[in-house]
Amino acid sequence: MQAVPFDVESAITKGVYIQLRNRVENLLNELYIITKGLEEFHADYIQCNSYMLPILQRLANITSKAALKKQIGNVSDNAISQPAAKKLAEILNKRKPGQTMTRQQILQSIEPTLEGIVRDLVGRVLLERIVAKALDDANVPYKLESEYSSLEGVIYNFRADFAIPDEKFPKALIEVRKSSSRHASLYAKDKMFSAINWKGKNKELLAVLVVDGEWTSETLKAMTRVFDYVVPLNRSSDVATAIYEYLQGDISKLKWQINFSITPANLKIDKD
Repeated sequence: MQAVPFDVESAITKGVYIQLRNRVENLLNELYIITKGLEEFHADYIQCNSYMLPILQRLANITSKAALKKQIGNVSDNAISQPAAKKLAEILNKRKPGQTMTRQQILQSIEPTLEGIVRDLVGRVLLERIVAKALDDANVPYKLESEYSSLEGVIYNFRADFAIPDEKFPKALIEVRKSSSRHASLYAKDKMFSAINWKGKNKELLAVLVVDGEWTSETLKAMTRVFDYVVPLNRSSDVATAIYEYLQGDISKLKWQINFSITPANLKIDKD
């Protein structure tokens, strides 16, 4: 069996893509009927059917979350306020995507969104389980992102994929990220900020990034200046061993310390 190459990720994601594409086509069919061929959009419908947001965003030609927030406010596929729904409806009614876009063009425009969804699913369901198995084999205690509320940082508190041994007295963290070449730089900046935020607050925190996919050499090199370890998925067992040794007192495993604090500009300084 080892002589036959088998891509686990491709085997899993193919089925995910098929189901997601079917779901998008069904949603689009519904939208065509409700909006009379994508020409009449009503705020009440948009507000009550927030799960349509990814498709509506593409129809409105709003290409990013930042642009979406700027044009209509804070929204998500879980909730859209009435004022935001009105703004989005106005944009769509003015644009009348049913007259300018074919069904096939709409489906193609949604593909990058599907790619992001699948990448997140793969990261959470498949890649993180591989890392968890490596930690279990190395007898490293941990908490998954779903098992705790937040990990304290300098600027804000949020969760890492793995907090080791827990979020109250963290000694190490692991982030797992799959990337494509066109998203590598964006993900690198996001992950480096996360590491700086956590390591700046927890001076002895070992930060590990497990990567998969098409990362560029430049982004990987940049992340090694912040993370103690940046390793490919197939080296999960090696990094799990390093974390175990660090927990046992081997301080040589810690590569970087980040001294980072924020204080008020008008803070009174005592003079001797």
